[in-house]
Amino acid sequence: MLKQRYNLNTAEIGVTVTAFGFGLGIGNLSAGWIRRMCGREEISLIAITALLALSIAAFTTVALPFIGAVTCLVLWGFALGAGAPSSTTILAERSGYSKGMVLAFAETLNNVTIFAVLPAAIRSIDRGDNISLILVLGTGLVVGIILTLIDGFLSRPVSAEQSKPLDLSGTN
Repeated sequence: MLKQRYNLNTAEIGVTVTAFGFGLGIGNLSAGWIRRMCGREEISLIAITALLALSIAAFTTVALPFIGAVTCLVLWGFALGAGAPSSTTILAERSGYSKGMVLAFAETLNNVTIFAVLPAAIRSIDRGDNISLILVLGTGLVVGIILTLIDGFLSRPVSAEQSKPLDLSGTN
């Protein structure tokens, strides 16, 4: 997309994509800070997923000036960099004694999904078919957003009042 929109050569695209890598690093380093700001890992993951969706949507659908596209790449990388530790923490906390198996399965599923979706996304970019690209990337993103929201709301902490056992003795 950078080549199509801004007529960049391969070297210029390579340098530009380092903005994505820079965002990844800053996101990784910021994951703990984001979690503390949000109060819970699940809420931070919802916020991070929203940022991911916005940055991908803006990058793929809006005719941005070059600096806008680079900013989207930084934010996209930041969201992925911050989201990885958060999602790994959630999986590890919930998997009990099966941590290794659950984390390995999640990583395998992540890689299989990437390898399944990447060819369709690249084919869409090569053809200049942004509608297909948005559908390919958007479908996975929407599924991820829905699952993240469901998880964030279903895993809300129970208040002390709600967690009290029911007293059936009649003595209160």
